[in-house]
Amino acid sequence: MLDKEILEQIRLLGAEDSSFQESLLSAFHEQMRAGLARLQDCAEAGHMGELQAIAHRLRGSCLNMGAVALASLLEQLETPLVAPNPRECARQLAEIAATWDMTRDALHAYFS
Repeated sequence: MLDKEILEQIRLLGAEDSSFQESLLSAFHEQMRAGLARLQDCAEAGHMGELQAIAHRLRGSCLNMGAVALASLLEQLETPLVAPNPRECARQLAEIAATWDMTRDALHAYFS
């Protein structure tokens, strides 16, 4: 779920400043919260191009934070959809949301 090497690099970057990790996690959480809501809106409106662009941005943030399982799921949404399947998209978004919940908890536990 998490890449421990990346998490350790983040920990080392913030070794001198105790607020660094907290600030980084807070920014990541806010970006994910807003991004996941926007993904849902795009899926419901059928805006697949925008959905793919948002998934791409979120995936990059996840990789930077070591959230590799979540990044992998987001990568699936980046694939161009010739004929979007609303049911499959809804399933993927539900899986992403559940994985985000687990990832958020795991990040908090790691940096606590």
